[in-house]
Amino acid sequence: MWQIAICLLVSPIVVHSFDGVQCGDYKCVNDPNIFCNTTTNACQCGPGYIGNARLRCVNDTMHICTMMGDPHIRTFNHEDSSIYIPCTQILAEGTVPRANPVKNFRYRVTALTKEVYQARYASQIMVVALNIELFTFENNLIVLRCDNNGCWNNAAPYQKITDYADQSLIFNVTRDEPNGQTVVYVQGYRVEVRFRAEDGSVTIVIPPDTEPNPSNPGLCNIPSDPMTFNANTAASLSLSYSDYIFYVNIGNIDNTVETDEMCLTLYSAPCDPQATRQRDSVLTCADIFTDQATKICYYNYRNQNGSAVLWDFNRCHAAHCSLNVPIEYCNDVFAACGADVVPTGCPPPPGK
Repeated sequence: MWQIAICLLVSPIVVHSFDGVQCGDYKCVNDPNIFCNTTTNACQCGPGYIGNARLRCVNDTMHICTMMGDPHIRTFNHEDSSIYIPCTQILAEGTVPRANPVKNFRYRVTALTKEVYQARYASQIMVVALNIELFTFENNLIVLRCDNNGCWNNAAPYQKITDYADQSLIFNVTRDEPNGQTVVYVQGYRVEVRFRAEDGSVTIVIPPDTEPNPSNPGLCNIPSDPMTFNANTAASLSLSYSDYIFYVNIGNIDNTVETDEMCLTLYSAPCDPQATRQRDSVLTCADIFTDQATKICYYNYRNQNGSAVLWDFNRCHAAHCSLNVPIEYCNDVFAACGADVVPTGCPPPPGK
């Protein structure tokens, strides 16, 4: 089960040129697992593969989730980004019981981002650090803060960690050369988190025998205050960045045992992002939150509370999926940003 929180950064229109098959107005990536649907003029993943076919398709039996840029708002020619489709369902597919240790594994990876205008990818957003939380159902929790030079523990004096062990989790932190990636490998669970700050890429590999535990609620029940999180991470990594944060992934969540309404919204996928109407709804809501002026205004209006803005985004998304834009939401935007800012799907305010 996947979820991601929102990072409100601009994704400009950029036309890509790939050495691939022409497909309508675009070229598909030169990948044997991708083909052009000549009826719809759309790039598609072949049978057995899933993903954004203009960018990358992955084997749908592999629990691999890759983030390039912003995983929730439009990137790459205003399409859903590569993480949005592959990770909505794929992380909870495994049903094969694992060998010893039988303890199930959960994780949450929070990425800190900044805008960059000379980035390798068109999204113009780069991950500069990660907050990695790993634990089993026995609640043996470890927390790492990682930048491209390595990982540190989450409390002063912020000691650099190369390996760590407790009752349930043994992991190694290494540098994968020549790829230049910081790799967190969890022994016994075959879980990897690979982080490369140069291009803002994060890859999470989950073994295929991962299975959810329906008797245990998810990581969302562990509250995280964005301001405190940012302050602590800045202290440990000596970073200077904006306060935008988002969750890259949350693994093995069972919806039926989650009681927090926002978590349920995050973990649910009521809209099929591959269906036309639902894809349009995602893009419509992204229109509202990716405009730079609206983003800054609305973020400040929400007292720089990323969780509140995320809730607004999900409310917008759900409303559009039911073909109903709540006027209360539109009024929130008008109150925050003035009557000159009219989000897509909202009627003009009175007098305009």
